[in-house]
Amino acid sequence: MPDSKCRSKGSRDRWQLGELRNRFPISVTPALFSLLILFANGCRPVEQGDTEPPLARVGDQILTRTELQAWEAAIHTEPVTEQMRTAFIRAWVENAALVYAAGERGLHDDAWVATRADDLQRQLLVARLIELESSASQSISIARLRDYYAKHATEFVWPETRLVVEYWQSSNRQALEARRETLTGARPGPAQPGEFETVSQGSLTISEVSDTAGSLYRTLHNLPLGGISNIRQLSHNFFLFRLLKRHDKGTPQHFEDVSDVIARRVEAVERSSLRHELASRMVEDLRRRGKLEWNPPRNAVDEQ
Repeated sequence: MPDSKCRSKGSRDRWQLGELRNRFPISVTPALFSLLILFANGCRPVEQGDTEPPLARVGDQILTRTELQAWEAAIHTEPVTEQMRTAFIRAWVENAALVYAAGERGLHDDAWVATRADDLQRQLLVARLIELESSASQSISIARLRDYYAKHATEFVWPETRLVVEYWQSSNRQALEARRETLTGARPGPAQPGEFETVSQGSLTISEVSDTAGSLYRTLHNLPLGGISNIRQLSHNFFLFRLLKRHDKGTPQHFEDVSDVIARRVEAVERSSLRHELASRMVEDLRRRGKLEWNPPRNAVDEQ
């Protein structure tokens, strides 16, 4: 049997919405956004000219690396771990398998689906209109963000103790031991050429909540600021940590720590205001053009 078509001809236009490839900036709730990505990606068929190798494929549905990167950018989480990516791809595969099964039952033209597809399209059209209108307006200034922070400072406290650490990792324990000696000053002199080729470096934030085992958090929590840990083996690699910052539970969050959160809050307020302003303007315009008829019930209070 050939692959189940992702959309029937009758419902394809409802779901397509410009292939939904420009959907990622759309201002919708996080839950709806996740649903859109899982559903829309699960419904994107293989097209002629696709050259990007898929991360996953179910029938004629594909998930590309570009779409994974768009999801990562949208969830506002740092860092995005391999476990999170694996969970997302697994959820996509499971959803795509269910979409395939639904297609085999002919549900693309089901009346229940069509009604909700129309409702979803209306939400997306409005969200995209607001997105375009807000993009045309002036961007939010740093002064506005700082003013919001000053007025809501009591809301911004660390919910749990978080540790910002720098780390070095390698599959070669000896190379990492040499790196530790260099960092602690136990071994004077510069490193030898190529000595640390197998050692990679990065940074991360860890809390007791995020560290499921708890042992790594406890080890790092006991370090003084700037302190270097002993070498730890995690999975198949060896790690070395240096404590850069400590944010204790209940202490104030600095503006720099929450500026992204504040920007999203202020943006949401401005979008809500813009939506109301735009809707009022369009209602009056359509009324003048004879495109709108509004007949509220007799007992309703007309507040216009």
